[in-house]
Amino acid sequence: MLMPLQQHPIHLSFYNLKSGNVTEFLQTATWNPMANLDTHLTLPVYTDGNTGAGMLDLGVNWAFINKPVSFIDNVTLNFDLKLPTDSAGFSGSGVNPVIGASTKGTTGVDKLSWNTGMSWEFNTDGDFIPVFNGFTTDDIMNVNGALNYEVLKSVDLGVVYNFWYLDSGNSLSTIGPVVDWNVCNNAKLWR
Repeated sequence: MLMPLQQHPIHLSFYNLKSGNVTEFLQTATWNPMANLDTHLTLPVYTDGNTGAGMLDLGVNWAFINKPVSFIDNVTLNFDLKLPTDSAGFSGSGVNPVIGASTKGTTGVDKLSWNTGMSWEFNTDGDFIPVFNGFTTDDIMNVNGALNYEVLKSVDLGVVYNFWYLDSGNSLSTIGPVVDWNVCNNAKLWR
């Protein structure tokens, strides 16, 4: 049975960078054409005094392993294409393929979950990455992990770690608290 197109809450992230503050708005729609496979379309919008769209992300996720052990929910392969929007300097002008893998699960502690993943973006002509203070033409690797604790039905608290690497040799690590709040059916605040 085919699942209908689902629109997800707007996802807001706030960055306080050397070059100034950046707010990221993500709107995602997903469609599940079959069990263990979902497709998604994500449009990021950035504002730092100027406002514009980032690279349009069209992707597919395949959960090829489900519940191998009690604490792992699934292992997923990811493939995305980032498409240019050419909007206010927040997008490149080429198509960037992205490959990755992720996994998530539970712990022995009630309401405590975890997730981890990695991705590699083959940057053909630029992308806007807030943690690197904006536009970059380098290939981008991201390795991440998080622990989340559900304090209320609509509020999770946690910690997230990200390692970012550009193929020019620049890298950085970020770690910080996360507040994930489903404000209503169509809005989510994160970070």
